[in-house]
Amino acid sequence: MHTPPNFLFMDDYAPTQHGSCVTARLQEVGVPHVVWPPMSPDMNPIEHTWNQLRQRLDDGTPSPRDLAELHVDQDTSLSNCYCSKLWKYGIQRLCT
Repeated sequence: MHTPPNFLFMDDYAPTQHGSCVTARLQEVGVPHVVWPPMSPDMNPIEHTWNQLRQRLDDGTPSPRDLAELHVDQDTSLSNCYCSKLWKYGIQRLCT
Protein backbone atom coordinates (compact mmCIF):
# COMPACT_ATOMS: atom_id res chain seq x y z
CA MET A 1 0.00 0.00 0.00
CA HIS A 2 1.35 3.41 -0.96
CA THR A 3 0.47 6.35 1.27
CA PRO A 4 1.09 9.96 0.26
CA PRO A 5 3.78 11.94 2.08
CA ASN A 6 2.60 13.26 5.44
CA PHE A 7 -0.40 10.90 5.40
CA LEU A 8 -1.85 10.29 8.86
CA PHE A 9 -4.83 8.11 9.74
CA MET A 10 -6.90 9.71 12.50
CA ASP A 11 -8.66 7.12 14.64
CA ASP A 12 -11.54 8.59 16.65
CA TYR A 13 -12.15 5.24 18.34
CA ALA A 14 -15.19 4.40 16.27
CA PRO A 15 -15.57 0.63 16.56
CA THR A 16 -14.80 0.14 12.86
CA GLN A 17 -11.51 2.02 13.22
CA HIS A 18 -9.99 0.49 16.32
CA GLY A 19 -10.73 -3.19 15.90
CA SER A 20 -7.75 -5.50 16.23
CA CYS A 21 -7.83 -6.43 12.53
CA VAL A 22 -7.78 -2.74 11.52
CA THR A 23 -4.93 -1.94 13.90
CA ALA A 24 -2.96 -4.96 12.71
CA ARG A 25 -3.45 -4.00 9.06
CA LEU A 26 -2.38 -0.39 9.67
CA GLN A 27 0.79 -1.63 11.36
CA GLU A 28 1.40 -4.22 8.65
CA VAL A 29 1.33 -1.66 5.84
CA GLY A 30 3.08 1.04 7.87
CA VAL A 31 0.27 3.60 8.03
CA PRO A 32 0.97 6.07 10.83
CA HIS A 33 -2.07 6.89 12.93
CA VAL A 34 -3.14 9.03 15.83
CA VAL A 35 -5.82 8.11 18.33
CA TRP A 36 -8.25 11.03 18.43
CA PRO A 37 -10.64 11.72 21.33
CA PRO A 38 -14.10 10.40 20.40
CA MET A 39 -16.80 12.99 19.74
CA SER A 40 -14.56 15.87 20.69
CA PRO A 41 -15.85 19.07 19.02
CA ASP A 42 -12.85 21.05 20.24
CA MET A 43 -10.47 18.71 18.46
CA ASN A 44 -12.69 17.47 15.66
CA PRO A 45 -14.79 20.15 13.93
CA ILE A 46 -16.86 17.59 12.01
CA GLU A 47 -18.68 16.95 15.31
CA HIS A 48 -20.13 20.48 15.03
CA THR A 49 -21.48 19.54 11.61
CA TRP A 50 -23.05 16.32 12.89
CA ASN A 51 -24.65 18.28 15.75
CA GLN A 52 -26.00 20.89 13.34
CA LEU A 53 -27.42 18.21 11.05
CA ARG A 54 -29.06 16.44 14.02
CA GLN A 55 -30.61 19.72 15.14
CA ARG A 56 -31.93 20.42 11.64
CA LEU A 57 -33.45 16.95 11.47
CA ASP A 58 -35.09 17.43 14.87
CA ASP A 59 -36.47 20.84 13.84
CA GLY A 60 -37.29 19.88 10.26
CA THR A 61 -40.81 19.86 8.94
CA PRO A 62 -41.77 18.09 6.89
CA SER A 63 -39.45 15.16 7.39
CA PRO A 64 -37.61 13.89 4.33
CA ARG A 65 -39.37 10.99 2.57
CA ASP A 66 -36.20 8.96 2.06
CA LEU A 67 -32.43 8.99 2.44
CA ALA A 68 -31.87 10.56 -0.98
CA GLU A 69 -34.15 13.50 -0.15
CA LEU A 70 -32.45 13.92 3.22
CA HIS A 71 -29.04 13.99 1.55
CA VAL A 72 -30.10 16.66 -0.95
CA ASP A 73 -31.79 18.80 1.72
CA GLN A 74 -28.88 18.72 4.15
CA ASP A 75 -26.07 18.81 1.61
CA THR A 76 -27.40 22.02 0.10
CA SER A 77 -28.03 23.58 3.53
CA LEU A 78 -24.38 23.52 4.62
CA SER A 79 -22.88 26.62 3.11
CA ASN A 80 -19.29 26.97 2.00
CA CYS A 81 -18.99 29.79 4.53
CA TYR A 82 -20.03 27.45 7.37
CA CYS A 83 -17.57 24.78 6.24
CA SER A 84 -14.82 27.38 5.93
CA LYS A 85 -15.47 28.59 9.47
CA LEU A 86 -15.24 25.02 10.76
CA TRP A 87 -11.93 24.53 8.97
CA LYS A 88 -10.47 27.74 10.43
CA TYR A 89 -11.77 26.84 13.89
CA GLY A 90 -10.12 23.43 13.69
CA ILE A 91 -6.79 24.94 12.66
CA GLN A 92 -6.97 27.44 15.53
CA ARG A 93 -7.72 24.67 18.05
CA LEU A 94 -4.82 22.56 16.81
CA CYS A 95 -2.43 25.51 17.10
CA THR A 96 -3.35 26.27 20.73
